Amino acid sequence: MRPDLLIRNAAVYDGSGASPVVGDVAVAGDRIVGVGRLDAADCPEVLDATGLCLAPGFIDLHTHSDGRLCGRGADHSAVNHLRQGCTTVVTGNCGFGMLEAGRFLTDLNETGVGVNVLHLIGHGSVRAKVMGASPAEPTAGQLDEMSQLVRRGMETGAAGMSTGLLYAPGAHAKTAELIELAKVAGACGGLYASHIRHEGAEVLSAVAEAIRIGREARCRVQISHFKTIGPKGRGLGPAMCRLVEQARRDGVEVTADQYPYIASSTDLASTVVPLRARDDFRRRLAGDAPDAALLAEIAEAIDLRGRAEGILLTRCPERPEWEGKTLAELAESMALPAPAACVEVLKVSNPEVISFALNEADARFIAGRDYVATGSDGSVPRPDGMVHPRSFGTFPRKIGLWARDRGWLSVAQAVRSATGLPADILRLPDRGYVRPGFAADLVVFDLDALTDRATFRAPRQYATGLRRVYVAGQAAVVDDTYTGALAGRGLARPAAAQES
Repeated sequence: MRPDLLIRNAAVYDGSGASPVVGDVAVAGDRIVGVGRLDAADCPEVLDATGLCLAPGFIDLHTHSDGRLCGRGADHSAVNHLRQGCTTVVTGNCGFGMLEAGRFLTDLNETGVGVNVLHLIGHGSVRAKVMGASPAEPTAGQLDEMSQLVRRGMETGAAGMSTGLLYAPGAHAKTAELIELAKVAGACGGLYASHIRHEGAEVLSAVAEAIRIGREARCRVQISHFKTIGPKGRGLGPAMCRLVEQARRDGVEVTADQYPYIASSTDLASTVVPLRARDDFRRRLAGDAPDAALLAEIAEAIDLRGRAEGILLTRCPERPEWEGKTLAELAESMALPAPAACVEVLKVSNPEVISFALNEADARFIAGRDYVATGSDGSVPRPDGMVHPRSFGTFPRKIGLWARDRGWLSVAQAVRSATGLPADILRLPDRGYVRPGFAADLVVFDLDALTDRATFRAPRQYATGLRRVYVAGQAAVVDDTYTGALAGRGLARPAAAQES
């Protein structure tokens, strides 16, 4: 087939983890049609990539971009993903997302979207639809209703089911409930992706629970943002990995994803209000005198996170002057202890926060495991407020800082963690590798110049060093500039696409 595009003399990282090989890649339409030393005769577009690297488009296993990619006020471009080199993202993570997978994917295809999108059915959304906010165990009828919702999602294209066991209502679910619902996803060929229950002192029991669910449900397991947090979690990374590696030797398909930062992000209530107090904390905030027991629980949560200085408020539409201040700074300005300052903030708003509580030594150890993919845990950001820099710099940071500069893993392994490995985890038959017949989702980058510029204080800065990003053979980024292309698609799980 006569190619439309020939990329010549690139150092090709093919997604397998192998060292790069200098060669050419030919593209016709939306497919790769040749890899090796190729003839440029009669090709209408030739890109000389001498001194540059070429890789499959990056696949972000963990995003929260659902609500921003379609619907009112949507940003269809997903430019912050594209300008990291991402050509495919997974939505519906941490137990939350649209239940109608087929409708979501169809809407994306009708409106146009900058990146390819796969979707997970969120267990928390399923539970909320059937049981509301109830912490009770489901009746047999309710469990069957939840199973039907998961099955419907899988049949209409979802790639699996996700849980957010740190958040209500998913946190109320017992292991047996999760096993039964994971069985449905597994029987349909999907995976079970979990934000596990604990990441501090009890992280090993949480990892063990995820493994048990996979084993008993006969379902692939993906552990989301694999990490340890706080003083009580420090040093547990190797033990977490040993649990996963033993399960893999025992035949349980367990993988994980990680973002290359030592700070997480969620809302303030989820950060400082323990789950046991979260359901009724609004009632307990009422009145002039803070609830003493709640203050003690918040103080304990702050200690688990390390310190008030390490909790940074980001998006707070009700009080934008609080954005960019730490909890310690707010407490000082209010002349209050940190727990009482939290109460005053939560009376007004539940702002998004960044928590600097991850343990770097554990992160470094985890980064080198060959079953750990890269997942940003970011999203297409709203236009207002501060955000975590992972929404702008995850993949350049993993390859440029963690691999090239720090040597925590090889560049080839860092590329694989963003390409072939997530494609294997998702069972994508034609993405994640530079091979003939595969989708022409490609990234051409200058390894020496690849730098994430997003910081915690100034996060809305794009990375440098991306020369080209192609989605379905169309140039979406040229020399660090978005072209306006909407060449992505909503991707149904391959088996579901064949069944429909």
